[in-house]
Order: sequence, then C-alpha cells, then structure tokens
Amino acid sequence: MAPNPTRTTAFRRRILVALSALSLAGFSATSARATEEADSEFQPPSPLSEYLPAAPGEPPVDFCSEWNPEFGYRGYRCCSNTITRSMASARSRGRRRMNSCAPNRIKYQFCDERTAAQKEYVDNVKSGKVDALENIAKTMGSKGGQAFCGPSNGFLVEGRPLVPTAANRIEIRNEARCSNFGTDPMIGAMEWMGREIKKEYHEPEFDQARLIVGDISAPRGGCIAGRAGRRAHKSHTGGTDIDFAYFNPYAGHAPEERFTRTFYVASNWWMLKKLFKNPFACVKVVFVDKSHIRALERYAKTDPEWSKLRPYLRHIRGHRDHFHMRVGSGPGAPGCASDPDMEEAEDLGDEEGTVAKNPAEDLQDEGGDATDEVVGAPSFASLEDAAKNAEEVDPPIRKKGVASVIAPATAQAATDESTATGADRSLASGVDIAQTTLPPHKLEPAITQKYAEKRRRRTASHRTKRKHRR
Repeated sequence: MAPNPTRTTAFRRRILVALSALSLAGFSATSARATEEADSEFQPPSPLSEYLPAAPGEPPVDFCSEWNPEFGYRGYRCCSNTITRSMASARSRGRRRMNSCAPNRIKYQFCDERTAAQKEYVDNVKSGKVDALENIAKTMGSKGGQAFCGPSNGFLVEGRPLVPTAANRIEIRNEARCSNFGTDPMIGAMEWMGREIKKEYHEPEFDQARLIVGDISAPRGGCIAGRAGRRAHKSHTGGTDIDFAYFNPYAGHAPEERFTRTFYVASNWWMLKKLFKNPFACVKVVFVDKSHIRALERYAKTDPEWSKLRPYLRHIRGHRDHFHMRVGSGPGAPGCASDPDMEEAEDLGDEEGTVAKNPAEDLQDEGGDATDEVVGAPSFASLEDAAKNAEEVDPPIRKKGVASVIAPATAQAATDESTATGADRSLASGVDIAQTTLPPHKLEPAITQKYAEKRRRRTASHRTKRKHRR
C-alpha cells in the first residue's frame, strides 16, 4: 500500500516545529546565561555590592562585612538590632530575654576569630619582647576607631587582648575562651590598674592577690553566646565593656578563679578611685549591686571623691559578685561627657559568672533571708584620723613597725607573753602603732576578724531569741 503524502507532510511539519522550539529554548537559555555573566561584572552576588547601600550613620558596607562577625545575620546591616531583642514575658518578671546569637557564634571559645597580628602580639607580650603598657601608649589612636555601633549590637576592629604577665596582677578567668579582647583604651586602663595593684600590694602577704577579669569581648566583637545558644551578655560586643571580680587582697591562700560575693569595702573603693583616674580611658559607668553601693557610701561618704564618682555607680540586677565597667574611646573625666550609651541597661544573661560560695554566708541565719553583707570596715574619715594621730605621737616608732595584716595578732601575742623582754614589748608596740598608720585599704583585713566575730554573736543572739519565741 502506498504511503499517504498528506500524512507524511504533516508529520514532517510537526518535527520541524518541535526542532524549532528546542532551538529557540536553547538560544534563550544561552542568552540568559550570557546576560547573567554580563550583569555579574557590575553587581556581584555578595554583600560587597555597590548596589547595597549603607544605612545612614553606619560605616561602609564592605568594611562591615569584613569585621562584623554577625553582618549577614543582621540583614547585611552594620548596626541593626532588630533581631537580638524580644519583649519581656510575664513569666520573666520584667526581665528582658535575649534571642539566640548568630548560628556561627554559638560556640564555647572564639580563638578561631583571632588574626595573625593578634596571635603574634600575645606571643611577644608573654615572651617579654613587647611591653604591653608602652606599646599601648605609643600606638593608641593610630588605628582609628575600634568600637563601632552600640554596646549591645557592635563589633570590634583590630581588638587588643589583655595578657596576664609578671608585670601586672591580672588573671583571666578563662583565657582559653578568647573573650579578653578590647579597645586600646580599655586594655590600657586594665593593664595600668593591674600594675598599680602590684605596686601598692607589694608585701609578701599579698603576693597572690589578683585582679580577676571575666569577659571583655571576642577578637572581632559581636554576640558572645552562653548556654543553649542564648546571649551570655547583652553588651560586650564592641570591646568597651568588661566584667571583673571584686578585689580581694586576702585571696592569697587560694587565688579565686570565679567571681565571689565577698566584698572588701576599703580595698574596692581604693580600686574604683584608681580606675576612674586612669590615664588611658574615661569611665562612663560602673554597674554594681545596690547593696555594695550603700556599703561604699557608708564608708566613703566623707571622702571628697565620693560625691564626684557616685553618679557613675549604677545598680543593675545580676551584679552581686562582680563589677561591670564601660569605658569611652580615650582618656577623660568620669562619665565621658555624659555619653548616651552610659544609660543603656546592662546584660542579664545566663553566663554572667558562676558564683562561688562566700565564706561569710556561713554566718547567716538558717531561717533568715539571704543577704550580701560586706566585710565591714571603719569609715574613711576615722581611719584617716587614726593615721594622723599615730603619726603625730611617735613617727620614729612608725618606721620600725612591720606593715602586715597580722600586725594586731602579733602585737597581742607579744604583749600577753609573760617572758617577753623589754625589746620585744617595744617592737610589739611599734607594730601596733604601725598597723594603725597603714592605708585604709590595707588595714581592712585586720578588722575582718572583729567584724566576723561581731556578726557571729549577733547571729547567735538572733537564734536564741527565735527559740524562745517558739
């Protein structure tokens, strides 16, 4: 049977149409790829694109993408803070809860974010090739700005680590975490303070007294994650905030690795005055618990410095075992000319520091409310008057005395000893006078035992009264 020419022609026509359609599709795909390649030369698909404008008042986008570790997580904005806060729930009793950090920030340590220059600096300081304080004094300000954005949404550029050395009395609570990086003014102030402690507390009995430092910031700033990925701190993102323990000159027998609630009023008042006068960074504010602010006021209200520094001591819940200090971008008077960032509430995260047991808490009443009573001390004025009176009575004897925190016990033992010679008694009286002429922050431990004994008696009396009531 002969083929039908009409059907053959129709079939061929369909094949030609199909081939034409495929050719057009291939050409369109090729054209689209060519167009994309041509467009990529002008608008690369990355945050560095010139078509992604920076928000008003923020640094350039390419700069932020290089230094801000949360740049992509913040919607490709340097200082966006829309995803890091949430409203407080009724269950949290007004406490503002933080959302998670960026996924790449949920880790225990941040050492992988260090630059080669930061690693080299740490090695040189530890080996003694570089003096940290001299290096900071020479180079401070040469890097330009280091802390960008705010305390709770910022990042750090070319951060400097705080390095414990033999020249200072600084101990990093967890150096392996690599959260001890800050701006040059911040690190300079703490390095200077550590050396002041070593200079002041040079006696053998204070050899192990340390300034214990917690978190400052990660090598490039940004959110510091705590347990379960939540924010460990609301601030500490730009290298201008630091947590450090209450100074305890009596920690010589066992250096404290954790923050404790033991609060020596005179010693910490001495340290605060020094910090506010440091030559590297103006102190915007120091966050501390209100109970310790009241203790400082009772002790130092006659000190002329108290009225000047009191406005910059602020109560923030969650700071019963450590100070939180915020500094400015350079030296200056306390308050840094009333910087607006000073007013921002501080962190209330879940990693604010594990509280170690306070020996003084053993003295509390079993049935009473827990309190954070501080280690008592005479007022600043009374100690100063005692020092002046003793110096007027017998200055030569003052020089013979041995400045020691065990001076009262030594003097009492020498006085009570029936076989003591006249020379021994003279030395004992000299020691007794010497201990009254010591600076208040060194005299404080001598009265600690008296305070503890008084508190024990008060607690015992309270327990007895409760038993009689029952």
